[in-house]
This record gives sequence, C-alpha cells and structure tokens, in this order.
Amino acid sequence: MRFTSSATLTFLVSLGSFLPLGCGTDDSCEGTSSCGNSSGGGTAGAGGGTGGSSASGGTGGGGGTGNTGGTAGSAGSGATGGTGGVAGSDGGQCDASKAPGEETCVIDEQYGVFVSPKGDDSAGDGTKTKPYKSLSKAVSNAASAKKRVYACDDGGGYTESAALDLSALNGSGLYGGFDCTAWSYSTTSKAKLAGASTAVRVDAVATSLTIEDFDVAAADASTAGASSLGVFVTSSTNLTLRRVKITAGKGMAGTPGTNGANGDAGGAPGAAQQGTGATCSSAPATQVGGAWAAASACGSLGGKGGNAEKAAAGGNGTPGTPLTNVTPANVDNKGGGSGSHRASGSRPTGFQRQLLLPRNGSRRFRHIHRDRLLTCQRQRRRR
Repeated sequence: MRFTSSATLTFLVSLGSFLPLGCGTDDSCEGTSSCGNSSGGGTAGAGGGTGGSSASGGTGGGGGTGNTGGTAGSAGSGATGGTGGVAGSDGGQCDASKAPGEETCVIDEQYGVFVSPKGDDSAGDGTKTKPYKSLSKAVSNAASAKKRVYACDDGGGYTESAALDLSALNGSGLYGGFDCTAWSYSTTSKAKLAGASTAVRVDAVATSLTIEDFDVAAADASTAGASSLGVFVTSSTNLTLRRVKITAGKGMAGTPGTNGANGDAGGAPGAAQQGTGATCSSAPATQVGGAWAAASACGSLGGKGGNAEKAAAGGNGTPGTPLTNVTPANVDNKGGGSGSHRASGSRPTGFQRQLLLPRNGSRRFRHIHRDRLLTCQRQRRRR
C-alpha cells in the first residue's frame, strides 16, 4: 500500500475542498495477498486524484500484475499533475518459444506430443500417461496439431525401418532428454534412434526446426553403391542441433565395371623365342626353351618354351600371363612337350607290347597280363 504524507493531507483539508485521493483503491495485490495467476495480468491501477486549488495532483495507482501502471492524476487549478502509477509485474505466462531446459512449463500436452519406447501407437494418444511408441507416429500427429515432439528413453531406444522425416515439424522441434516416469528433463540424457541407412531426413524447412538431446545412428547401406547417412538435410533454413550425436554406418561397394576390349596381338617371335637348335655332336644334356625377355607394354608375357632333354622327353612350356581378362579366361595355355621317350631298337612284338603297361596300373593288373603272356609263349613252343 502507498501512503500520502500527513502534511499533505492536513493542507488539503484546511482548504475545505473535497479531494478524491483514492487511497482505498490504491492498495496493491501484493499488499493484500489477493494476486491471482491470470494469464492476462491484473487491471491497471486507478489514476491519481484531481489537484485542488494551488495543490499537486494525487499519485497514480500501482499497476496490476502483468499490466501497465495507472494514469497520472489531473492537475487542479494552478497546480501540477499527479505522478503516474507503477507498472505491473510479469503476469506468469508460459513462453512457448523456449526449450524444455529453459522453461519447464512447456513440458505439457498443450505444447507437445509425448512418445516413449514403452508406449503404444494404437492405444496411445500422445499424452504423458498414454504416449505413442514410434517417433514417426509422434511426428505425424505433432505436425497436424502444430506441436513439438517430446521423447523419453530409459534405455530401450527407438527403431525406425525407414528414414524419419522431420520436414513436417517446420516451426517446431524434436526434443529428447526426458525420463519415462516423471517426464523430468535433463541435458545429460539422450534419446537413442537406430534408424535406416538414412536415419533422419529434413527437406524444405522454411521457418525453423530444432533437434535437441538425441543420439542418432544410421544402419549400414544394403544396396550396391548406396551411402549411409545420419541426418540428410536439403533446401532448409534455421536448422538447430543441440547436444545431438550422429553416427553413420558403412557405405556399400559399387557394382563391378565391365572388362575392357582385348588388346592387340603381340609381335611376331624373333630369334630369342625360337629356342636353341639341335646338335648331333657334343650335344648338351639340356637345351633351354625359348622365352620372351620382358613383358609387353600392357603387361602380358608369353610363357617360356619347354626344355629339350637328351635321351628323354621334352619338357612342357609354362603358361603365359595374365590368365584373366583374356579370351578364353583362366586357361592354362602352356605348350606340351614331346611324348614318352622310348629307346631305339627293334619294334616290340605283339606279346612284348602287352608288357608296356601304365605305371599307375595296379599290381594285380600287372600280374594278370604277365601270366597270360607266359601261357601264350608255352603254347607256341609246343607247336
């Protein structure tokens, strides 16, 4: 309550004038404990009284809670006007533009849609007591109601099989950091999202979008040449990420390219590739086969020719390189050596040919043929 000095009251009364000082209507709500928590604020205080002859006007009333001060009193004859009232204090309105960490009153169904890993997309309604289960369901309903999304996480986390599209939350936001029991908020907590290979998508946000207190992990790519993206943003403005961890998975290898065309044929072999000619006098035990000195410009190299052996079969050549990206591919194209060597002498008889059995024949097979041969020889002698 504001009091006027007794000297002023005495002076005004001695003039015999009636002055509406407004002392009764000037009491503040704080002084009478009658302040309400009105969203619109209190009523402005009454104006100051009208000044008397040669007197000052009264002081204006104090403003109500959340409103403006009273008007100054009107000046009396030959006097000055009264002092204006004091402006009212904050009326207690909730600032919906603030984050949950700045203004706890926004953690309410009036401003947000609630989602929990233990919620239910079918039976839930997005309230604290009946939250949705999936982020995609909560985002869809929040966008329709022009609200935020509040996500709690007590360790279960969220899983989305497709990209979580937040574009419809234009002018709003997605907020983690809540526990799922009392919906209390903490900047040290994060809601976890295990998303698709593109976990979160934001496109064409023209006003603003805020994402706070989330741990986003994208899955590995699953198609050839595809990437893994934590948050993919296009054509957007005023996107704010606070205390958000983003982890991308592994990209996928691209499809193999096609083989190039076959190169030109190599040059004609020269003297070095022909090998060493045979000789009849002082013949060495081995004659080395021909070989290319070095690979061609494209890296191909013909195989070395087989060695000629004295009184033995010639050796096989070695394969050329490479064996891949050639036609036909992976074929052992080495040259074969001469057949099995046989010592000179008379041509074997029919009976003797039967003894030329394969080395890998079984012992029983050899014995059978030997017995047959001996039987035939005995019969010829008897004749």
